[in-house]
Amino acid sequence: MKKFVAGIIVGGFLFAGASVFADSSSLIGQKVQGLFSVEKAGTKVADAIVINGTAYAPVRAVSDATGTELTVDGKRIIIQEKEAQITVSETNSPIVTPSVSEKKRLSDIEGYTDGIENRKKKIETLEALLEVEQNKLKNALTAGDKQTAEENIQELELRIKQEQESLVQAETKLAELQK
Repeated sequence: MKKFVAGIIVGGFLFAGASVFADSSSLIGQKVQGLFSVEKAGTKVADAIVINGTAYAPVRAVSDATGTELTVDGKRIIIQEKEAQITVSETNSPIVTPSVSEKKRLSDIEGYTDGIENRKKKIETLEALLEVEQNKLKNALTAGDKQTAEENIQELELRIKQEQESLVQAETKLAELQK
């Protein structure tokens, strides 16, 4: 286990660059306070260690997991988004592989679209319940039934208003994403 932790520390130094060695408070000899698992979507990507409250993880593993491009230029480690790639299939039609940010944007659009549909269905359901409560109010025989129906109507109207506001916000966000 000690060799494993020592290997992680050495790996951290290799990826951290020269600034770690130039720092007046060197990490050499510092106590490892914890070992954490770096995960993406429930899958373990790498292990990270914690020294003095700072987590150190292998940059290459994190870069691969996030779908970003990692290059080393002298003593600089550069992480940048991968560009969209265009390949030509056997039928000579181009196949475009979207960039990471484009995939996220498309995923967000899909999520907002689904959310908008769910809100519309919820509003329809609440409006149907409101109509039922309004009929109960018209047909109420006692003051208690009338008061209960009025309270239910107020609550349903408030919930409908909140859902409509949420719907407008989601539609606005969707419109921004589709630009």
